[in-house]
Amino acid sequence: MARDTLIHIQNRKIAFIACALTLTACLSACAGLQQKTSEERLLLRAKAYWAAIASGDTVSAYPYEEVAKKGTIPISAYVRRAGLIYKSAEVTGVKIDGDRAAVDVKIAYIIPAMGSHVFNMTFNDIWLVIDGDWYHHSEDLMKALSK
Repeated sequence: MARDTLIHIQNRKIAFIACALTLTACLSACAGLQQKTSEERLLLRAKAYWAAIASGDTVSAYPYEEVAKKGTIPISAYVRRAGLIYKSAEVTGVKIDGDRAAVDVKIAYIIPAMGSHVFNMTFNDIWLVIDGDWYHHSEDLMKALSK
């Protein structure tokens, strides 16, 4: 009986050590999961937004819009907007100034009324922090769709 008790105590010690090692490993792994910086979060969102725009997926782009976050323009009006046909879009950099940022975007697009010629342009796309996250801002879009 004493032998069984000794084995039971040893098994408990082994189980305790195994749990302690597992907990240490988990905590170490969690420490490696640092929160993304504001710039990293912006880059991820801007790249996802422009990928959706370039592929013609306005439904997927809508949640990244300031007008979606604020509820000022419904998705039905947003997806009906006419305009350019985007062939490609590439986010090439960001400049953050507080809660406002300029995202450098290089696009290739077609103006349907002008035929099939592909135009190229690089411009600063404005993004704003709202409730702790970055949203695409477009005064022209808001004005045009609000009419």
